[in-house]
Amino acid sequence: MPLTSSDTALLTAVEAADAHSVSQCLKQSANINAASENGWTPLMLAVLHGSSAIVKLLLEHGADPNIITHSQENPSRSALVVAVSNGRFELVQVLVAHGADAQTQDAAGLTAVALAEKLALRPFHKDKMVAIASFLRENTGSNIHRVLETAAA
Repeated sequence: MPLTSSDTALLTAVEAADAHSVSQCLKQSANINAASENGWTPLMLAVLHGSSAIVKLLLEHGADPNIITHSQENPSRSALVVAVSNGRFELVQVLVAHGADAQTQDAAGLTAVALAEKLALRPFHKDKMVAIASFLRENTGSNIHRVLETAAA
């Protein structure tokens, strides 16, 4: 479905991290789940940019945290996978609280928990990713094979 001018304005406002303009776009009936040409929704973009206030605003207005991208550039990404990939623990928590499905797999077949565990193997991200993986396991009923335990054995 082609983007309307309201949809484009919403995506632009999210990219600019302009919460006031995002709010105005939502009042003007912009499609809160409209996908850009590369498949990213306003929620995914807000998560990518770490815009906590905008993420919360979009979710409060009904943004779907379980939409998956379907583009060659960004195959099978959800807002939760974007949050995990970027180490945004607070946003992982917010998305889970709003019903994000931690069992959805990305293009590589990884769930959000498995992705966090894989990224925890890298020293730069270890502490943050271990915390994210633990949170997801404890709060989403995930019973995923633990990469960290396997690597330690």
